[in-house]
Amino acid sequence: MLRSAVMLRTAVLSLLVAAAAVRADTPANCSYSDIQGEWLFYSSEPTGDSSIQCDDATPMDTVISLSLQAPNTVVDTFGNVGTWTLIYNQGFEATVNGRTYFAFSYYTQDGEEVTSLCDRTFPGWSHDVTVRNWACIRGQKQGPSMPKTHRVRLADAAKAAKKYVNNHALIAAINARKESKFTAKAYPQHEKYTVAEMYRRSGGARSHLPQRPKAAPMTEEHQEIIKSLPASFDWGDVNGVSFVPPVRDQANCGSCYAFASMAALESQVRILTNNTQQPVFSPQVSCLTSP
Repeated sequence: MLRSAVMLRTAVLSLLVAAAAVRADTPANCSYSDIQGEWLFYSSEPTGDSSIQCDDATPMDTVISLSLQAPNTVVDTFGNVGTWTLIYNQGFEATVNGRTYFAFSYYTQDGEEVTSLCDRTFPGWSHDVTVRNWACIRGQKQGPSMPKTHRVRLADAAKAAKKYVNNHALIAAINARKESKFTAKAYPQHEKYTVAEMYRRSGGARSHLPQRPKAAPMTEEHQEIIKSLPASFDWGDVNGVSFVPPVRDQANCGSCYAFASMAALESQVRILTNNTQQPVFSPQVSCLTSP
């Protein structure tokens, strides 16, 4: 019971950290190998709150050295050790010595052509682990780095303006497949949107990975672990009981990551409390198209 309480407290703390406003998808394409390495972060004074506005005009005079190492270890100037993670292919976050640092990777866009400059960031944010004492930051990776260019597909204006129509033939084809693990259905409420709005709701071109990373090779240890797993398992149906919250509509906003992360935390609380607690957490999202 004590372990469950500690894990629940951790989940709630994670929720608070995630509650800072997040932005919609960017077209940047920065992989793990692009971000891993030695970074200098320039920071403003940590005297703000979560409403802090950070831009290139913000004075950032304090220098912080962060070494982002494999697989997810970060070491700061003073030898403190923490963890870091990619945020899709669009940014990264590091937590060390009681502070969390987050920033979007830098990019430029000229029409369909996007150039990712993965050795630098847009102005980002830093706060302590209690989600207080906010500061503005920007990062610069040390050493050589090559820009990466890819193209995004811009929507055809005439097609984008049309009303979206559910594809019932596609739905029937999906449900006819024997290997299908779910049942597809039409959602009438989608037909109030245009094709462009539905395209954005699905992530749009901005969420496309130009190059898919290769999977890590399987080891014998991995194979043994796989053998111990059940053929299938669904938290949505454990002896007829669901530990998964209902699906929520994110509306016309590229915010799947915010809704998904909150849904995952909701499920964790349900699992840890055997469904005696079923909270509904609030995704805090700013629907901007770029940093």
